[in-house]
Amino acid sequence: MKKFLLIFSIFYIILGCGSHSSFKKEIIGYYPSFRYLKNRKIEDPSLIPFEKLTIINYAFFAPDSSAELKGLDPEADSILLSGKGSHSIISLAHKKRVKVLASIGGWEDSGLFSFIAAGSSLTSKFASECTRIIKQYGFDGIDIDWEYPCYKPHNGKPEDKENFTSFLSVIRDSLNALGRQNKNHYLLTAALPATREHSAGIDVNKVSKILDFLNIMTYDYHGTWDTVSAHNSPLYAPDKGDKSLCIDSTVKMYHSELGVPLNKINIGLPFYGHTYANCKGLFEPHTGPDTLVFNEDFGAVYRNIVTNMHLFDRHLDKKAKVPYLTGKEFDLFVSYDDSESVKEKCDYVVKNRLRGVIIWEVTGTIMQDNSTPLLDVIYEKFNK
Repeated sequence: MKKFLLIFSIFYIILGCGSHSSFKKEIIGYYPSFRYLKNRKIEDPSLIPFEKLTIINYAFFAPDSSAELKGLDPEADSILLSGKGSHSIISLAHKKRVKVLASIGGWEDSGLFSFIAAGSSLTSKFASECTRIIKQYGFDGIDIDWEYPCYKPHNGKPEDKENFTSFLSVIRDSLNALGRQNKNHYLLTAALPATREHSAGIDVNKVSKILDFLNIMTYDYHGTWDTVSAHNSPLYAPDKGDKSLCIDSTVKMYHSELGVPLNKINIGLPFYGHTYANCKGLFEPHTGPDTLVFNEDFGAVYRNIVTNMHLFDRHLDKKAKVPYLTGKEFDLFVSYDDSESVKEKCDYVVKNRLRGVIIWEVTGTIMQDNSTPLLDVIYEKFNK
């Protein structure tokens, strides 16, 4: 009987039954909890096709000066994390055998990481807080989104490079200790920068040995902060501009130069685009983000781009492998991803044996009819 059970267990593991490991690649969707109360119709977790994902990264929690972790919107958290039924994102995900990680930080809440990582007592408190929210809410791990170590505008200091490694190591030890108690493995991941400039503030080789995998933010290579329009997330370098600012260059940097195993690298797919007002086309001057058609806080989500597609002509940069739009009757440029470019990027993941993709953010592809075209492309490509 014991021999039979052993053989059955081996086959069970190989087949991946009852686990998200049956997926060939990771499909990780960030969920913006802080937007839930502003647009419940679209941000409703019950609309997310969890069966097409492997992990949800719940964004965001943030530390205060004492290293205590708090959600960005406590009211939304009370519904999404502590509620029941169709709004409980962890319950919905777990029913589909999808893991949920607490993502901590983000662009606007990275200012205290340098301070916390520099003090051993604060680092220990932070790690303890990570295990607290795991036990309180049922998370399956932690995703650290420090943007970025050594980045001066977010209070970064040169010593962040060494401190980030030890910071992650302390968190990893705490998760391992909790896992031994529960006979479980809690994931530890991090959202890491796509550019050489910001990755220089991280000892990537050491960090990659601590993390389960690395979520590389291969988007926002360009945006309205630049003087001319350019691609948000080019797969390959276009004809003009810095040739290092593309996904292919980033992957080669992390793997060939910094020593990260390919099977630990997830590339980022944006379900949004950047809009440039008073802009005639690609590599042209502009006056900032559009407020005429989209008028969104940050670019334009894919759903809204599709809704307004009749106002634009679509073009394809065959070298960069991404599309862009120009206004038919006014000067408005949009850099975005669509089904064709997402498929190209998924092909790249498969061809280069990467671990998978992260998506910012997963609700951006939920259309008015509740279909999810971009997510469908990813799922179908990774599960042939």
